[in-house]
Amino acid sequence: GDRHHPHPPSTMITLTKKELENIKNYKYATSSATPLDKVFDPWWEFVVNRLPKSVAPNLITINGIVVPLTGFIYLTLHDTRMDAVLPASVLLLNAFSIFWYQTLDAIDGKQARRTDNCSPLGQLLDHNLDQFSHVFFSIMGLALIRCSGRIAPILMVMNGQLFPHFSIEYRKHFTGFHATVVETLGGIQIGATECCVIMYSLQLIFAFCPATNQITTSVYNTKGDFGLPFEVEVVLGDVLAFSTFVLSIQYNVGNFYFGLTKAEDKVYAALCILPYFYVSGMVVLASLYSQFWAEHSIFFLLGVGMLITNVTGNFNLKSSARMRLNPIYLDPFVFGVVLYCDYHRLADPMKLKLAYALILLNRTVQYLLFLRGMITQICDYMDLPFIQ
Repeated sequence: GDRHHPHPPSTMITLTKKELENIKNYKYATSSATPLDKVFDPWWEFVVNRLPKSVAPNLITINGIVVPLTGFIYLTLHDTRMDAVLPASVLLLNAFSIFWYQTLDAIDGKQARRTDNCSPLGQLLDHNLDQFSHVFFSIMGLALIRCSGRIAPILMVMNGQLFPHFSIEYRKHFTGFHATVVETLGGIQIGATECCVIMYSLQLIFAFCPATNQITTSVYNTKGDFGLPFEVEVVLGDVLAFSTFVLSIQYNVGNFYFGLTKAEDKVYAALCILPYFYVSGMVVLASLYSQFWAEHSIFFLLGVGMLITNVTGNFNLKSSARMRLNPIYLDPFVFGVVLYCDYHRLADPMKLKLAYALILLNRTVQYLLFLRGMITQICDYMDLPFIQ
């Protein structure tokens, strides 16, 4: 049980030799390719075969986050309330961000096999950056439908974009199966490729058909406008969010169900679902009680996105190392204290904004230190080059 790496304070995580050996030998099963994966495979083969063999697979993985991050920053320059009609330049960059991520996410493994450079670090890094990317994609989707901070569509899209990778890691932790495909009624398979195509197709439709921006916020009456036997007022953008929710809820619940039923320690397995609830709860409470929600909802979502990214990455590592996850993070408690002061106006608004920003900054720094510690220790132990 000797600690292998001598720098726990700066890397935020230390792994024993036994845990590192577990990571080295870890194997898991995953879903088979979907029909759309096979459609895109020639494109991915075309791209990867034009890369020099000197390009490290991990470098491809890391570059997969660059354009989504750029797209998110560009989005925030135009809209932080998620209620603006976005210019075509934002929507086109959003679409390209998703396509860029999809392509690089598909070819990093191909490059690893092509260069005989597969390693446990590759899958750990890949799954971490999958979750990280989807933080940006969920916000891009909410900005697209101009949700204006409405909590119902936000929770629906969070279930469709933010939580699936967490539920995947939950199931894998207890069953060793990495489920990436959900089968809908009629046997239609929806996997990562299908989700990406839907996401960037919507961004492109909105970019080239500006009228759709107005349609998403239009209110319709189910009886008067659609001839349905019941009468409910609906916002069309919320219907898009609801369709995301319907596809994802059976997937997330299914992953939680299989993980919980297969777990030997049911109490531990139940506790590991907690992040799903406290991350959702943080968003709900912010929407109800923060004076800054309407103006800066996009940054609240970024904050909870970074938290669930950290939990998901930790979950992935703990599965590979055969370790137990501690699902309790301090962030919700600190956030609750700041929110209490916010609601009761116990501090100057600028100080409260700074407090929220520090929570986000702290979680981001801790996550980057977590990645650094994981990468450094695995590379040292297995004598692996990282991006060479």
